[in-house]
Amino acid sequence: MAVRSSEANDAGDLRRAFVEVGDLLGRKWHLLILSQLLEDGAAGFNELKREGDISSKVLSDALGDLEANGFVSREVVDDRPIRVEYRLAERGVSFGRVLLEIRAWHHQQDGTAGSGRTAAIVDPDECPDWRPVEGVSNGRT
Repeated sequence: MAVRSSEANDAGDLRRAFVEVGDLLGRKWHLLILSQLLEDGAAGFNELKREGDISSKVLSDALGDLEANGFVSREVVDDRPIRVEYRLAERGVSFGRVLLEIRAWHHQQDGTAGSGRTAAIVDPDECPDWRPVEGVSNGRT
């Protein structure tokens, strides 16, 4: 069976998208950090370190990478002692929908109903094209 050129282009676009997303987010800690910020809304460096059981160097590198790529924003909230808070930036909020879909898929596969935690950031007011995932709470449903 011959593949039509539009189907081949679609497949090529899909592969290219996976490669690009994998390059951006394929490191071990990136998705874990994003999912933690999605659920908690914002977190300080030490909170992220403690919750993720991650070394300071690895966390610092991962946060720098996520910030440089527009997924996370960093704000100094206190200067004595310096306290920095991280939250999802616009690109991270948008990607939050993907994380919720991954979680929903995972729960479908393992038959669990969910962890009971809700997403703090993703809501229809902040993401106009966001749609709820069936069976996953977004804090509003």
